[in-house]
Amino acid sequence: MEVACGFAAVSGCCTSSPHAGAGIFEGTQDSTFGWCLTPESGLVTDLPFGTWAARRESADTAPGNIIGFEAAMR
Repeated sequence: MEVACGFAAVSGCCTSSPHAGAGIFEGTQDSTFGWCLTPESGLVTDLPFGTWAARRESADTAPGNIIGFEAAMR
């Protein structure tokens, strides 16, 4: 399950969206947190950029942490 909320940022020309998620599958527990900044579609370049962090825990393995960055050209 993931939850996100968007609000205007950078003088209203972008949407800022914090998000958080959690999941459990076959004894593995995942938690994610992130932030995405998306320019409004009327701009010349539509290049959303985001950053996120995740933690995975299970009874069989040591906990793992992941940090990621993502960008997409539309």
